[in-house]
Amino acid sequence: MKQATCPPDDQEFSEPWHAQLFAITIALHEKGIMSWPEWSAMLAAELADWKSDSDGDNEDEYYGRWQTALEKLLCNRDLVGETELQATLVERKAGTTAIQDE
Repeated sequence: MKQATCPPDDQEFSEPWHAQLFAITIALHEKGIMSWPEWSAMLAAELADWKSDSDGDNEDEYYGRWQTALEKLLCNRDLVGETELQATLVERKAGTTAIQDE
């Protein structure tokens, strides 16, 4: 099985939603909603599941796991409910939320 890797440090984000996830993660940390060790553990758990489920070589899958980790964090903190989260994700996929791809 191929090892999952992070995108190289000098690589730009290939999709706007990848950059948005990164920015949301930074904002959550800066607001004190999560610590870096907590985030690292949460993301590591998602990536471990990913490594066992796939070849770990798809950037969209990597950021999909990142998104899942953020969703779990928000739900665990009762910052968003599962129903609200799902509705927002549906709106996002339809392009109707406030943050639009550039």
